[in-house]
Amino acid sequence: MSVFSIQLEACDPARNRFRAYQIDVVRDLFGAWLVEVKFGRIGARGRTLRFTPDDEPAARRMVRERLQRRSGAPGRIGVAYQTLELWDPHGWMPAERAANAGRARVALSGNGERCSA
Repeated sequence: MSVFSIQLEACDPARNRFRAYQIDVVRDLFGAWLVEVKFGRIGARGRTLRFTPDDEPAARRMVRERLQRRSGAPGRIGVAYQTLELWDPHGWMPAERAANAGRARVALSGNGERCSA
């Protein structure tokens, strides 16, 4: 059962930076938690990491830490991540951050196409 999902992109055609980042949190049929993190260059296969936290607070902490790291992207890679999709029926994200995610812009490349296109 899916509990939380967020998809992010960071695009800067001038610097040739096209990055994708996704976090999915699920519970399996036995009640175990699974946090899956996918990342890499947009359009490429990328990497997938899977973690099995012990309980819900540990899963929430893992998601919070990963999103906090993504918020520092402008200082590290020169462009901020934008939220493309957010599914959070159980309130895993703080209210102000979730509200900002709903208003996120979809970045466009220099020729007017969406970065992931």
